Amino acid sequence: MARRKLDQYFRAGTAWLVRETGRPVGLADGDLAVNGSTPHGAVAAAEETLTFGAVLPPSLDPGQLPLANGHLAVNGSTPHGAVADAEETLTFGAVLPPSLAPGQLPLANGHLAVNGSAAVQQDEAAELRPSMPPSLAPVQSVEPMQPAPEVVATAQARPRSSWFTLAPLGLLCILTIQAILSLRLVWSNTAFLDEATYLYVGHVELAHWLTGTSEPAYAAYLSGAPVIYPPLGALANDIGGLAAARILSMCFMLGATCCLWGMTSRLADRRAAFFAAAIFAGLGSTQYLGAFATYDPMALFLMAAAAWCAVAARDHSDSSFIILAGAVLLALANACKYMTGLFDPVIILLAFLSVASKRGTKRGVARAGFVGVASVGSAAVLLGLGGSYYLHAILYSTVIRAFNGDSPRLVLMESVHAIGLVLLLSALGVVVALIARENRIQVRILMLLAGAGLLVPLDQARIHTLTSLSKHLDFGGWFAAAAAGYALARLSRIGPPKLPWRLLQVVTVPLALVVVVYLGTLGRAQSGNFTQIWPNSTVLTADLKSLTRSHPGNYLAEDYDVPEYYLENSIPWDRWFNTWSFTYTVPRTGETLTNLPAFAAAIQDHYFSLIILDFGDTAAVDKSIAQDINQSGDYHIVSEARYWDKFGTGQFTIWAYQPLPVPAYHPPPLVLFHHPLQGRGGVHD
Repeated sequence: MARRKLDQYFRAGTAWLVRETGRPVGLADGDLAVNGSTPHGAVAAAEETLTFGAVLPPSLDPGQLPLANGHLAVNGSTPHGAVADAEETLTFGAVLPPSLAPGQLPLANGHLAVNGSAAVQQDEAAELRPSMPPSLAPVQSVEPMQPAPEVVATAQARPRSSWFTLAPLGLLCILTIQAILSLRLVWSNTAFLDEATYLYVGHVELAHWLTGTSEPAYAAYLSGAPVIYPPLGALANDIGGLAAARILSMCFMLGATCCLWGMTSRLADRRAAFFAAAIFAGLGSTQYLGAFATYDPMALFLMAAAAWCAVAARDHSDSSFIILAGAVLLALANACKYMTGLFDPVIILLAFLSVASKRGTKRGVARAGFVGVASVGSAAVLLGLGGSYYLHAILYSTVIRAFNGDSPRLVLMESVHAIGLVLLLSALGVVVALIARENRIQVRILMLLAGAGLLVPLDQARIHTLTSLSKHLDFGGWFAAAAAGYALARLSRIGPPKLPWRLLQVVTVPLALVVVVYLGTLGRAQSGNFTQIWPNSTVLTADLKSLTRSHPGNYLAEDYDVPEYYLENSIPWDRWFNTWSFTYTVPRTGETLTNLPAFAAAIQDHYFSLIILDFGDTAAVDKSIAQDINQSGDYHIVSEARYWDKFGTGQFTIWAYQPLPVPAYHPPPLVLFHHPLQGRGGVHD
């Protein structure tokens, strides 16, 4: 019944249109043409694939427009659902009111398609209920009209959904080069302190889950939840060792590049996406993190995926699922690495601006608020499950971290050296958008992306620390690369309108590519430098494998995490101690001591079987311990394991508790003393 009434409305509306405009409607090459439009078959090559149930059957009378799958091609445009909302199910229930001008076709659900342009969204609560025109006129074929430029612009701006367009050749080339640049670093050095820590923590967590063994309070001091990345990295380590764990990080970084491509192609176009992905892949921090087995690559990927969801939500009328997914991903990123919370406002604002640019301010505020509330709620749930240890770690490792003594100027200079060119290009993108008179929301999005690149340098300058700066800069660099890609894409198209674009792009495109190649070359050198800042522990590990077998007991090491990782199968975690902090209870008196007095008392009591020092990070403490060793007299140097890094060569000095054997007591031989006067009789013989 409803279908019959719908057909009647279409017949009446079409007849009225012909009567008012004097322009008939008919078939063109067997396809449906409406009011002088191009055939819908020609429109089918647009962004969305159109499916029409049938062409006009011969049995229909003139003026009858068949409804096929609920879609209608008007004036050469795609169906208004494909333009306004690809996910929306269209229902046509309105006819043409007499007051509309020729070429204007109102559609139901508050959308209006005008002369083939993109649908104009009106008040969603309004319903068009026009009256039926009094008379109908015959319908004939008419000459086609060119589609409006808005449709062409919309079709060019929106990304396609086929596999080829999701992973085009350019992106595949970028990912391949990025993988090669990271793979060369996988086997370049032994485990770094952080890598050894998180992989070992993962193994302890897995053992705790599976067998219930005890574990230290890792959650109280690590700068990320020990239950998210460490177990995953430990599983990869069990499969293929340190190399497999580093390759897992490379996969996360490749995923972050794909998310950047997807986000930028929606905010700008595919050329901007290409340059953005290439810039990010070329950064030294990106190449370095692609061969670094810590939670940074996983957290960066989760953050990038959340940003992609925030932008992709604008292409869906009902985006509840994708917004919820983005909020959960953002919460997981924050839990994986607490520092990513610095970028939560960026992603929330990005959700607001991207949705507002296409669906209005009200929907933008609603969806951004949903992201914020859902992410905060998810983080609160995770924090509630973790307990007070997690809150302590968040506060003291990230929020109110103690100053480290590095000057803010030094932090900013190192940041400029690492990503300064990307920040400059991102700022240039804002300027180009202003000159090109982009809409205000687009300019604000670019300003937001460019500003995100400054968050890490400013934050670490605030706390006066260079620690982990090389890793953290990549988080802001991911956002800045999108704005930088937009700048290079627009500059590659620069030129007078009269000049054929192909001729000018022979110059502009290679220049943009030169900038990308230069960034990649600079990043290659930086990443190689990053992986050589810590000592190679090959010799030390080999020596300790034999020494720990002959000297069982407790072990003191400046940074014990690396030998602990390599010797995890033979020495449990509770037998290792470091020189950063130490507490010792004297057995004779029960007195509890900390740090230097504790080290002195423990050495006098022969508490450690081996002591390993290299006079590096805790040089002052190491010198005090060396003096205690000399005073003890029962520890002796058993090995000097040499190492090398970018600063030169050095050595780990290993002392072992080896008391000198006490010689057996032998009484001296009895000697008879002969007096010189004896046997002479007397004085007066």
